[in-house]
Amino acid sequence: SHAAEGGSRSPSPYHSKTVITPRIFYDSISGVEGIISSPSSSGVLSSNRSGSTDLLSPQQQSQHVIPEKYMIPHLPNVQEEEEVFLMEGNVPPTSWKEAWEQNIHDLIVHFIGVWDDIYHNDENNWFEKVLLTCELPFTVSRMLTTPIPCGGYYCRCLVAISTMLSPLWITIYIWDQNEINFYKMSSSSSSTDGSSSSINISSIIFTVACVIIGLAVFRYAPGGDGPMPLYFSAPLALYGFIIAATWIDAIADQLVSLLSFIGLICRIPSTIMGLTVLAVGNSMGDLSANVTMSRKGLANMAVTACFATPVFNLLMGLGIAFSIARKVMDTKQIYVELTPTLNVGFLFLFLNCALVMAFGLIFGREGIIPKQFGYLAITVYTTYVITSLSV
Repeated sequence: SHAAEGGSRSPSPYHSKTVITPRIFYDSISGVEGIISSPSSSGVLSSNRSGSTDLLSPQQQSQHVIPEKYMIPHLPNVQEEEEVFLMEGNVPPTSWKEAWEQNIHDLIVHFIGVWDDIYHNDENNWFEKVLLTCELPFTVSRMLTTPIPCGGYYCRCLVAISTMLSPLWITIYIWDQNEINFYKMSSSSSSTDGSSSSINISSIIFTVACVIIGLAVFRYAPGGDGPMPLYFSAPLALYGFIIAATWIDAIADQLVSLLSFIGLICRIPSTIMGLTVLAVGNSMGDLSANVTMSRKGLANMAVTACFATPVFNLLMGLGIAFSIARKVMDTKQIYVELTPTLNVGFLFLFLNCALVMAFGLIFGREGIIPKQFGYLAITVYTTYVITSLSV
C-alpha cells in the first residue's frame, strides 16, 4: 500500500502475514497492511486500510519484494487432499501379501467395534450386556456366514470369509430342518433305509464357486468402507439376504420349540401361548420400528408397515407353508380346522380394519387419523385377548 501512496519505505514483514492462495484467505487484522498474491494473475493486489484493492504493475511489484522467509508457500487443494485421503483405503491391494495385511487389520478393527458396541455402550445396562454376552457366539456365527456388502456394515475381510463359509451354514441348516446331507443325494437304486448315496455334484460346484468368489473379494474388493461395485454387490447382497432368512427360520423354529416346551411344562394350551407370548415376541421388532418412524414424522410409512407386515406373513407365510406341507405329506388337499380362537381373531381383524377406515375417512380430518384411535386400538386388542382366552 505504501507504493500506491508514493512512500519509499521498505516493506514491513507484516505484509507477508496476509499472503494467501486462491483457496485459503487469511483475514487482515485491522490497521495492518496486506498484500494478496495470486499465481494466476500477472500483477499483485495491494490492499490499503480503506479496504480497496489495486492491481500493481510488474514494475511496482519489483518494489514490493517480500523476503522469502516470510512467504507462505502455495498450499495444495485441501478438498482434493481430503478426497485422496478418503480414497486411499478404498483402493484394492496390489498383492496377496498386502491384501492379507489389510484384511486382517480391517477384521480386527471391525470386531473391536462390535466389542465396544456391547461393553462400552452407555445405552446398554448391565442386564442387556449379560444378554448380549450370551448371544455373542451366535452373533459371531451369523457374521461369519452371512455376507453383507452394504455400506455401514461393510468389512472386506468379513464379506470374503462369510461368502466362503456360507455353504457350511447351508449344510447345517438343511440337516437340521430335513436331516438331508447337502453334499450327498440318494441314488435311484438306493435301499429304503437310504444307506446308498452318491456325491451331489451341484453342491460341490456351489461350494467351489463360493470359495472362489470369497477369494476374489479378499484380493480385489475395495477396502475401508467400500463401496463395492453395484454389479457385484447387488447379487452378493441378495445371496446374503437368503442366508439371513435361513438364520431367521432356524431361530424361529427353536423359539417355537422352546415355547411349546414351556407350555407343556406349565400345561398352557398352544393357542394361548401363540396368542400371547409368541405374538408379542414376534411383533416387538415391528413395534419398535413403527414407533421410531412415527416419532420422526414418517407416519404414513409407519401405518403402511403395520398392515404390510401381517399381509406378507399371511399370504407368503401360509402360501409357502402349505406348498411345502403338500409336498412333504404327498397330498393334494390339506384340511384346516377353524378353532374358536381363530374365529375370534378373524372377527377382531375385520373390526380393526373397519375402525381404521372409519377414523381415517369419516372422523379424521383430511385423511389424518386422530390420536383417540390409538386408545381405541389398545382397548380392542385387550378385548381380543380376553375374549380369545375365555372361549
